Amino acid sequence: MRVVSLVPSLTETLIEAGANVVGRTRFCVHPEDKIALIPAVGGTKDLSWEKLKPLDPDLLILDQEENLPWMKAEAPCAVHVFHATSVADMPRQMQTLAGLFEAPVQPRLLEQARLWTQASVTPDLEWRFDDIPAELRREVRSARRFEHVLYLIWKNPWMGVSQDTFIGSMFAKLGAAALWPEFSEKYPKLDLAAHPPETTLLLLSSEPFPFGEKWDQLPELAPYARVLVDGESFSWFGVRSLRFLLSRQANSSRRG
Repeated sequence: MRVVSLVPSLTETLIEAGANVVGRTRFCVHPEDKIALIPAVGGTKDLSWEKLKPLDPDLLILDQEENLPWMKAEAPCAVHVFHATSVADMPRQMQTLAGLFEAPVQPRLLEQARLWTQASVTPDLEWRFDDIPAELRREVRSARRFEHVLYLIWKNPWMGVSQDTFIGSMFAKLGAAALWPEFSEKYPKLDLAAHPPETTLLLLSSEPFPFGEKWDQLPELAPYARVLVDGESFSWFGVRSLRFLLSRQANSSRRG
């Protein structure tokens, strides 16, 4: 089956499972050794039918939040819409995805579903400020205990994520649920003034906004304790986030 994936995390997941991925977005960058051989048909929001149709796909993979409704409505082939809402939802989502394939791809995706089940039922970890998951860089001037954690994904406006997202559920499994503020929206616009620097730790995601590149160009964040984290570990809801979560759980078990 010829597959075009417009979901970077699933592109990586499908390639690893042995699927015949013939098209991707320009944001599909993993696995590096194979992705360069697969033509790009646009981005997650701007798909070119002129580039896609010559690939003669049997199946187009979309994500409900990441891609746009017209992509499904106008597709010249069968479409599967993935919707990752939480860690707990991943076993069912992966089982449904696996059902679209035959061997050898199907059993490999079902094995991922089994591992997601294992990850979701394992007790939540203990959150440790001295061991932030997927940390890339930090600027914390004092060894204080923080009352809240904000995970920032964008600037102008500042935007974060609520617990009612896949990212939020990942942090819940990592033990940060009690530190996560309550929000009425999944991806709220944030008023930083409402979150005092004395009690708030900022986790800056490496994507989609390039907080790593802009680290020294954000004076508004200077009063806060800041940690840059690898956003792919928390938001790429395929094999990448699965391995990350399982590795953290395994490390915790060894420490215990």
